[in-house]
Amino acid sequence: MDTTSAPTIDDLRTKYASSVALGASFLDAMDHDWFARIDKATLAFPSLNECVLGQLLGSYQMGLEKLRKGQELDWSRLHGFTLHPQDLDFDNQNWRVLTELWLAEVVRREGAL
Repeated sequence: MDTTSAPTIDDLRTKYASSVALGASFLDAMDHDWFARIDKATLAFPSLNECVLGQLLGSYQMGLEKLRKGQELDWSRLHGFTLHPQDLDFDNQNWRVLTELWLAEVVRREGAL
């Protein structure tokens, strides 16, 4: 009998929060007002065009190329721009949490203005 349970929303928030914070700090260093160009109403992961890099740099892939990160998925995961394949789930809960955490980073920066 499998006694493991699916992670809760709070578990996922804890799991991804530091990666998203690192990604947001990376963007801060690159462009201090990156968050002002994020359309919060359409921000969505795993959309390649409506994710953070997609909105800022044209698409997820274009963003990685412009940041000179190419296909470095480890870097992208470490910075909260994508998920590890083992974290993909059928109901997209992980993607929703990633989107929620990025929205919180945008709102936090808007509030600091």
